[in-house]
This record gives sequence, structure tokens and C-alpha cells, in this order.
Amino acid sequence: MKTAALAIGTAIILAACAEPDFGDLPKDDKQRAQTCIRASILHVGMATETGDKGRAEDATEKMQQLMEASGFVQHFPGAKEDPAKAFGTNEEIANAAQADWLTTLNTCFRAYDIPLEPEPSLPADPYQQAITCAAATALDNSRGKAINPNSRAVSDPEGYYFVHKAAKLKGGPDGMVTASNAAIDTLKTLVGTGAGHLFALQCRTADPKAAKGSAPALPTDPLLSAAICSPLLGQLKQGGLAVGAGDTEQGGRYATAEAKWDRALGTLSATNEQVAAAQAKALDYVVAAGRSDAVAELCVKK
Repeated sequence: MKTAALAIGTAIILAACAEPDFGDLPKDDKQRAQTCIRASILHVGMATETGDKGRAEDATEKMQQLMEASGFVQHFPGAKEDPAKAFGTNEEIANAAQADWLTTLNTCFRAYDIPLEPEPSLPADPYQQAITCAAATALDNSRGKAINPNSRAVSDPEGYYFVHKAAKLKGGPDGMVTASNAAIDTLKTLVGTGAGHLFALQCRTADPKAAKGSAPALPTDPLLSAAICSPLLGQLKQGGLAVGAGDTEQGGRYATAEAKWDRALGTLSATNEQVAAAQAKALDYVVAAGRSDAVAELCVKK
């Protein structure tokens, strides 16, 4: 009995002395405190926007616990007088955490022994899952950057693939615009839930082709190749959702190649039925390839 009691007492002491698991959080105490509170601010804001008083009060209470546990007030003693200096501006907070604030928040809660927030799961419906994955990967690939409010389509290689995957499930080539618009609308929901990064990881696990594509040689049919390359390069040259994402050397290469394919497409003579058939086969090709930069490189080289 004494031995058992001693073992239990030792376990309790060791648990009390164990270092918190900070995961991917900053190692610096001050930076970590700021990162945690930024995520918590978004949590409180989103909970308040729902109009659910109880949810907002719970989020506020958890933020107070997090401030105390992380030593935020000690690290930022002037926070009340100059919140922007401690927390950052609203834009800085959003850019730093909008894609993954829920993941960050729960890592903070776990480290400081605060009850976790529930984490959502991907939709079970294949079409809705593909739409969600298009939005989540696009948002995750822009993590830490300012999102262009004028973005009307996901234009990173993973998001582009998932939009095509959704269109193949519902609507075919005619469903591309609907799928793309649905992905943009879903972005707003993901910012509200903070689950962009969480979902992006789940999407890449569920569909490894999204993270690493593998494209066969382009078709020899010039109409089909143009149907693949022209729209693909036109989207990927934008580089993603972030402001200025397309202002890169790669974006320039894609734009130059797109112009070449557009010129080639303009020299072709085809009936409406032939164009529609080529678009359907192009959709199949892009979905089979996975992450779309693999296809883009073939289009640039040809």
C-alpha cells in the first residue's frame, strides 16, 4: 500500500514539474503570449458575431484565463493604454491568424490546461468536401499574408485541383464557375471557424494528390492541350489569394506561357461540340493529375 501511495505521489510531482507542450507555438515567451491572445481575440470576435451571449462570455472567460496563464500582462504592461502596440492592428491580427486561429488557440489551451474548443470535421458529402478543401488549402497557402478582398477564384495549385474535382463530381465543365464561387463563399465560413489549416491538413491526408501531383505528358491533340493549359495558367499565374501573390518570377512565366497558348488556341478551328468535348477531357486530365503546378510546368515547357 505504501509503495502504491509513493508511486502515485511521485507521478503527481512529475506531472506538476513537466514542461507544457507548446507544439508549434513560438519558443519566446512574449511572442507566444502575443500569438495566443491574437487567436483568442479572433475567437471572441467570431463568438460575439454569432449573437450567442453564452458562447461569447465563454470565449471571453477563456481569453482572461489565457492572458493570466501566458503572462500576457507582464509581457505587455501597456496593453490597456495602447492595445495596437500589444495585440497589433486588426489587419495584423487577421493576417497572422485567420487561416488557423482555432488550431493555434487549442494548442495554447492545451499547453496552459484550459478546456479545448471543439474542432469541426470535413463534410462527408464528396462534393461539399471538395469545395471545402478548395477553400481550406487556398486559405492555408496564404497563411500569414493579407488576403486580396477582390479574389473571385482560388488560384493556387491545390485549390485549383479541388475546384476541378468538385466540378467533376457535379456539373462537369459547366459546373466550374459554380464550384469556384462556392469555394470563395466557403472561405468566409472558414475564417469564421478558424479551421482553414485544420481542414487543409485533413484534405491532404484524405487526398494525397492534392499535396503532390503527377501529370502525364500533355495530349498530342492541340485543342485538348490548349483547353488544359490556357485556363490553368490563367488561374495559377495569380499565385493564390494573398495580395501580390502573382507578382513573382513564376507568375510571370505562367503569364507568358498563357499568352502563347491563347495565341495557339486562336488559330484552331473547332465546332462547339469539339470544344465541349475537349473541355470535358481537360477536366478529367486536371483531376487525374492532382496538384496543378505539375501540369503548369508541362504547359510552360511545351
